[in-house]
Amino acid sequence: MDEELPDEVRRFVVANISSVSELEALLLLRASAEREWSANEVGHRLFIQPAQAKVLLVRLCDKGLLSKREANYRYAADPALDARVAVVAETHARQLVPLTKLIHSLSASDARQFSDAFRFRKDDK
Repeated sequence: MDEELPDEVRRFVVANISSVSELEALLLLRASAEREWSANEVGHRLFIQPAQAKVLLVRLCDKGLLSKREANYRYAADPALDARVAVVAETHARQLVPLTKLIHSLSASDARQFSDAFRFRKDDK
């Protein structure tokens, strides 16, 4: 049976993470906060296309988790936000499966809501 994820982790993921790749990028950059990363380097490390890496890096910048200088990105969460990311990182190390299930369930829910918008109903005539 899966352990229950801490509420703090659930709230952070729901508010800030839209894919497992995005979480992996955040944790990668946090683990080497002293260096800057290009989208190509992140893509190579995460086995995703550089264009996809750039999109998720920009999203993380928009959330205040990374900073951008020229074409490079660096972990830049303020201390309060970093404390929350630290709990997420610890949870990731101990509860990878429940954490990824949560992220996938959020993505599936978004996709279901989107597809439902195009579903015809009897009362739509």
